Amino acid sequence: MLSAIVLAGGQSSRMGQDKALIPVGGVPMIQRVWAIAQQCASPIYVVTPWPERYQPLLPTDCRFVHETPLAGETAAHGPLVGFAQGLAHVQTEWVLLLACDLPQLQVQIFQAWMQQLEDEQNEGAIALLPRH
Repeated sequence: MLSAIVLAGGQSSRMGQDKALIPVGGVPMIQRVWAIAQQCASPIYVVTPWPERYQPLLPTDCRFVHETPLAGETAAHGPLVGFAQGLAHVQTEWVLLLACDLPQLQVQIFQAWMQQLEDEQNEGAIALLPRH
């Protein structure tokens, strides 16, 4: 079984607006990424400091992980900390890590990754980093 973590905690400072909410083909990117991920993974966790921002866009079975600053800190620490906070909730053997802003993501890509993962498992791998 495969879970997915979608990171949606960036400040989008260079874009000037929340990248997760930018529509591609009329659909916000976070909604597109979630819809594609749900075809191959379950459950899907969205890690964000603003769950209320994305809850209206995603199905009720979406699991939000409220990203919080590290102890004694006030600012978020980036995607690695978000990944660690999401990973603490995962109960499957494998997890797919995704950004919320992948406009070119396709189900066929996931299926190819899953095939690579199956091949790697036979060789005892603990991680898979797709090259494309």
